[in-house]
Amino acid sequence: MLKAYFRRAVAYTAILKSRDALKDFKTVVKKAPNDKDAKLKLAECEKIVRRVEFFRAIEVEDAPSAAEGLDLDSMVIDAEYEGVRLEKEMTQEFINDMLERFKNGKKIHKKYAYQIVIAVQKIVYEEPTMVEMEIEDDAKLTVCGDTHGK
Repeated sequence: MLKAYFRRAVAYTAILKSRDALKDFKTVVKKAPNDKDAKLKLAECEKIVRRVEFFRAIEVEDAPSAAEGLDLDSMVIDAEYEGVRLEKEMTQEFINDMLERFKNGKKIHKKYAYQIVIAVQKIVYEEPTMVEMEIEDDAKLTVCGDTHGK
């Protein structure tokens, strides 16, 4: 009977169910206090459970976006701002003006900077992280760019 508890505990450990394994190891050690293997496995399992609980305790959710709650509509552009105004959509006229302003050491209004960052964020989040392609068997595929240091 104890072998069954021991084997189940080992199996639980292998499938990362440390809490369940801990219960079974404790049962084995309680019924066979001189079993060195069971004591060793119990100690290892207790360490794993403590580590998992520690990481769970310090885990934080993703920080909210700085753009969350940002009310762009309430931001007022000063009448003195002489640059091209950015409405809802980016225009070539605005881009040209922005580039010229940067070349001359000028800035764009912070509302426009926020609009640009939020638009880029939306594009990036909507972009797929993996692209699947079908390549002909006799074709040659060349991958250019960083593939995570490989």
